Amino acid sequence: MKSQVLVLVLIGAIFCIEAETIREDKHALLQFISNISHSHSLNWSPTLPICTKWTGVTCDSNHSSVIALHLAASGLRGHLQLKDIARLTNLRFLILSSNNISGPFPPSFQALKNLTELRLDFNEFSGPLPDEFSSWERLRVLDLSNNRFNGSIPSSIEKLAQLHSLNLAYNKFSGEIPNLHVPGLKLLDLAHNNLTGTIPESLQRFPLSAFVGNSVSSSKLAPVRKHHHHNHAVLVIALSACFATLALLAILLVIIHNREEQRRTTKEKPSKRRNDSDPNLGEGGNKIVFFEGKNLVFDLEDLLRASAEVLGKGPFGTTYKVDVEDSATIVVKRIKEVCVPQREFEQQIEHLGSIKHENVATLRGYFYSKEEKLVVYDYYEHGSLSTLLHGNRCLTNRKPLDWETRLNMVYGAARGVAHIHSQSGGSKLVVHGNIKSSNVFLNGKGYGCVSGAGMAALMHSLPRHASGYRAPEIADTRKGTQPSDVYSFGVLIFEVLTGKAEVGNLVRWVNSVVREEWTGEVFDEELMRCTQVEEEMVEMLQVGMVCTGRLPEKRPKMSEVVRMVEEIRPEKLASGYRSEVSTGSTPIGSISGSPFLDMASKRILKELKDLQKDPPTSCSAVLDFSVWNKSLYVSFCYLSECRSCNSIWDLVLFMFFITGPVAEDMFHWQATIMGPTDSPYAGGVFLVTIHFPPDYPFKPPKVAFRTKVFHPNINSNGSICLDILKEQWSPALTISKVLLSICSLLTDPNPDDPLVPEIAHMYKTDKNKYESTARSWTQKYAMG
Repeated sequence: MKSQVLVLVLIGAIFCIEAETIREDKHALLQFISNISHSHSLNWSPTLPICTKWTGVTCDSNHSSVIALHLAASGLRGHLQLKDIARLTNLRFLILSSNNISGPFPPSFQALKNLTELRLDFNEFSGPLPDEFSSWERLRVLDLSNNRFNGSIPSSIEKLAQLHSLNLAYNKFSGEIPNLHVPGLKLLDLAHNNLTGTIPESLQRFPLSAFVGNSVSSSKLAPVRKHHHHNHAVLVIALSACFATLALLAILLVIIHNREEQRRTTKEKPSKRRNDSDPNLGEGGNKIVFFEGKNLVFDLEDLLRASAEVLGKGPFGTTYKVDVEDSATIVVKRIKEVCVPQREFEQQIEHLGSIKHENVATLRGYFYSKEEKLVVYDYYEHGSLSTLLHGNRCLTNRKPLDWETRLNMVYGAARGVAHIHSQSGGSKLVVHGNIKSSNVFLNGKGYGCVSGAGMAALMHSLPRHASGYRAPEIADTRKGTQPSDVYSFGVLIFEVLTGKAEVGNLVRWVNSVVREEWTGEVFDEELMRCTQVEEEMVEMLQVGMVCTGRLPEKRPKMSEVVRMVEEIRPEKLASGYRSEVSTGSTPIGSISGSPFLDMASKRILKELKDLQKDPPTSCSAVLDFSVWNKSLYVSFCYLSECRSCNSIWDLVLFMFFITGPVAEDMFHWQATIMGPTDSPYAGGVFLVTIHFPPDYPFKPPKVAFRTKVFHPNINSNGSICLDILKEQWSPALTISKVLLSICSLLTDPNPDDPLVPEIAHMYKTDKNKYESTARSWTQKYAMG
């Protein structure tokens, strides 16, 4: 009997200890959330059970302690004190990715001895890392990428014996890479820092992509050297990376071998691929075949004598800027691992060389031998979108890429890809296959120009994880489709909007942020300095979301993408280029000469159309027709002018653009809100007026109840106390979101921020009386 009592006492003591632990964890998290600024209200209420109701919190199976904290994309911002999190002694997973947290690496995290996964990526952390990492004996994943950490990489990281994944990319780390002997390390990314020196032997088992964007070298990776015009060094085009350390003798042997091989190849080339000014072009083994339309005459020897500069390296080869004597500067791409026969290679290149468009980089010529495959393009002196967007981000005097240039580059690139797709015919389907920011250049008109079209079909397929631009349905990069091009273009749009380089998770990150309705957190902070363009950025974001849909058949065609981008700023983009795509129904904002095509009216009409198509639950919105009915007759007189009206909605839009009184009253709406079923307002029909300011959406609309309602946050004049209609307003919000928030406010009042203190006091002290009075008012005023 005594033993049984002892067992019960021990069990009781264990439960007391476990209960005390979870209470301490709950208190620590309440302290943490009370000391931070965040754009979204977490449901961390002291009255709710922490293990089952708190967002982002996971407990162990006994609900005795917190083991995981997932707060990715939670709108956390500012210089945070994270010491309270360090009190969660049993925490194993800490995910704070994709917020806006600043400050140094939290030293208090060293107390989290049981941590197995730490993700602080996509924040604004800065300063050096701690010297000592040995306290995290169980850590398997450490992701600090896309921050502003600096200083050297601590050598103590090698003490993390269980480490499986280390990502420090896109920071400002400097100095040499430490020799990290971590046998279990499978994933490593140190790209795009300021690291120098030699890659340690212990890390040379990782791919070169793990070190790009640094000034480092190894037996596998040669440092990039810039060549001056006065230095006529041998062009490294004739050498692969593995020959970089060989002497001049090896270079000469390769050249001689190339010549001997070329003498055995067919000397006669089709005349249409030759430059007419040189009838002998292509006859010799070292001749480069040029297409019509460009007076370029040089051969492989000229390239070998020319000065060159490496512009970039990718999975399909290396790209060089070449200054040939007595000729223009060109771009030469050295292709590796071609997987098709020579004839098929030439046919594909010939077809690509025939594509002519001002937004497509012209393919000027090519060289083919057993050892070397080169293609020649024009050089764009203003650089690529990748360089303009990501280059020198670590420098304080960097000139940001403005929205105007980004918009123009996206628009031009869209036109270029659409033209490439239009060149398909019969069984020949033309796709780009490798759309990315380093393949988009700024042309002389200030618009984007796409390069590298069709090259992916000639190469060995990349591994699935090699590119975040790839559509999820594409397993083989040689078999790209036009819908997969559209997906890649959507990723490109996200890169332009966020300022974040695509490293494999950009689409997932953008979708997670937008899904939580924190759209403003998506945009590049360099763009947010100019609030006048936020509405255009939101529209561009919507284009990217449509393009990156998971179902290929649901994605738009590139010609439709061109039109959608053009609609963002039709008066500017349409004047820069005349759209070549066929038009269907007239899009909003495309009727030229209308005096009502300002930003506010365009946005209001778009929101109304969205509401009609997909109204929010329990809410409906209609225009107040009371003022402008007298103009309907005038509107119908213009029916014969509406040539492209394919639906009643097109007709309504047409009437808005033509008649003055209609456009004036676009800024005055009336909404009907049905009382939520789980509230004392159930069964009621509440009328709400909405007045849009002239500078909408940069200023919030004024919303008021016309129907009397008994509520602590709604006064007798119908005014509503709602944070998103005041300081929390953002141009990314919509009337649909406002109506849903009002419905939520009816269900869940906020007595701590009342507009009517007396009703708030009743709600707190006598909720039954409050609900009875609210029901009585609903029956009297909202059910008549």
